[in-house]
Amino acid sequence: MQPQKMKKLIIVFSVLGLFTAIPTHAAIQFVQIATSTGGSGDVTSLDTVITGVAAGNVLIVTCEAFSGNNPTTITITDGLQKYIQDGHASGQAAQFMVVDHALNVQSGTHTVNCASSPSARLSQAVAEYSGLSNVTSSLVNASSSNSGASGLEVSSGNFTTTNANALLWGLNVKNAAPPTPVIGPSWTMRWDGSALYEPALFMDQIVSGTGTYNATSTGWTSSGAWGGIGIAYEAAAAAAAPAVRRRPPMIIFSI
Repeated sequence: MQPQKMKKLIIVFSVLGLFTAIPTHAAIQFVQIATSTGGSGDVTSLDTVITGVAAGNVLIVTCEAFSGNNPTTITITDGLQKYIQDGHASGQAAQFMVVDHALNVQSGTHTVNCASSPSARLSQAVAEYSGLSNVTSSLVNASSSNSGASGLEVSSGNFTTTNANALLWGLNVKNAAPPTPVIGPSWTMRWDGSALYEPALFMDQIVSGTGTYNATSTGWTSSGAWGGIGIAYEAAAAAAAPAVRRRPPMIIFSI
């Protein structure tokens, strides 16, 4: 009788990997800026026209007023959008400044109006950004304002972000002769209004980490009253990254 042949049974297990998606934040990008000034005379209203705006982006508006009439109210309006105030500062020597935003904007041309009551010397900047949150409750992550009666440095005061991906926006205003100011490191000058009757600087910075920041400028050539505002705007939550399927190695049992 011949011995029976041994049979070998090979069992192969393969567990299919799951699809996983890694959430990310949208990339914040500066698109364009439009500016205007009312000159050296007092006015009650100033328009700034910004063209080619892309649907869904965010507009950030800064308006600054100076007058012996002590302006107390600045209103930002646009026939296409509703604006929400993010920060304001009452500087020394009859300075007043605001920063507003409009989110999820319509495409096309926007005429943004800055109205002052009472009349004042006005300057305004309207900046367009992509990649910012279109949720009102989460757009503004941190803010600060500051002012002084004299000095050769302007500061927004410290503001601390709690979201790692943010746009920092700074406004520095000085009641002084045309200077040669220098903004702080890592900031980008978006409008150098240092030659205006009431000098104003608009700057930004895109950051990818939480921290404490301050929008500053130095090198002013004469002492005078000043004011500053700093605001952190949060990045939009991007769509989930493409799903990635991972397959673990096969497990083989031999019997």
